[in-house]
Amino acid sequence: MRVHFKSFWPGHNAGTCHLAALLRRRWDVEAVSSEADLCICSVFGDIGPDKCPSIFFSAEPTQWDHPGFDLRLTFDREESGNGLHCPNHCVHVDVDADEAVTMRDSSPGWDERSGVDYIYRHNLGMRSLALRVLGAAGEKIRSLSEDQRGLIGFAGKAPLQRTTRWSIAMEKFRKPGYVSEKIMDALLSGAVPIYHGDLGVGLDFNEAAFIHIRDKSELAALPELLTRDRWEACRAAPMFPDGKPPPCWDRDRLLNAIEEIL
Repeated sequence: MRVHFKSFWPGHNAGTCHLAALLRRRWDVEAVSSEADLCICSVFGDIGPDKCPSIFFSAEPTQWDHPGFDLRLTFDREESGNGLHCPNHCVHVDVDADEAVTMRDSSPGWDERSGVDYIYRHNLGMRSLALRVLGAAGEKIRSLSEDQRGLIGFAGKAPLQRTTRWSIAMEKFRKPGYVSEKIMDALLSGAVPIYHGDLGVGLDFNEAAFIHIRDKSELAALPELLTRDRWEACRAAPMFPDGKPPPCWDRDRLLNAIEEIL
């Protein structure tokens, strides 16, 4: 299938793109700039459909109702019209739900880990506040090396996160339905996420499996929560609510929607 990845971020590479990897589960994908079978349009340029079947997709928390697209992949849990709930973690990590649980459960335990990882290149909002609170409390903060920063997604974070007990996995924006790959990356590695973002995150991931900081007033008590007992309780809890992944984890559901517009 010839796919035009239109208006994606600078340096976008279809060979390492997680959305392209998801398409490859069903089709042979060739990236083209014209005469495509399918157009997938993001927000880093002109936004609009091609003559072929076209999808609007953004990895940022935007849900603009651009006209003319056959399918919109958004963070809106209330699906309507041609919009499909598609949070980042369901396309960003090319791991099925059952594989994710196995990876987490088989990862190293407390005694093989130390400290809190900080996986960001920049400080924004609650991230920087959490960093200051934990640093002032004497917690060991561990960041990505330059070599790890050069890798994509989970592959870059995993070497660090498999050796830390806790992971600051906070969104840069709070928007309903926007749950990025960050909490998923931490869970996959076996680190316990410290999360701030979508208040409805519990619809995607079991809140007993991570620490949910809902507002600034809860930050002061954060260092007191980072105990072995709390860590082991989070690790023992199922990743998903009621032990079952939410419908958005059904990759065939997404691929069937794309196949329908083709």
